[in-house]
Amino acid sequence: MNGPDHYREGERLLRQCTEFGSGERRGSIATEANAHFLAALVALHAAEKQPESVKWQEATQ
Repeated sequence: MNGPDHYREGERLLRQCTEFGSGERRGSIATEANAHFLAALVALHAAEKQPESVKWQEATQ
């Protein structure tokens, strides 16, 4: 999963989160969405800071 994929998954989970009024399930989905947004941010940052890094390219593709 690359950075944009993580971002899209985070958005999907956030939309799903609104289907639940409150409670543990909603919190769990929100936490998972947050993890995907963070992964997308890390992928973007890595690509900006180390554009020639083969390892980062592999991780973000």
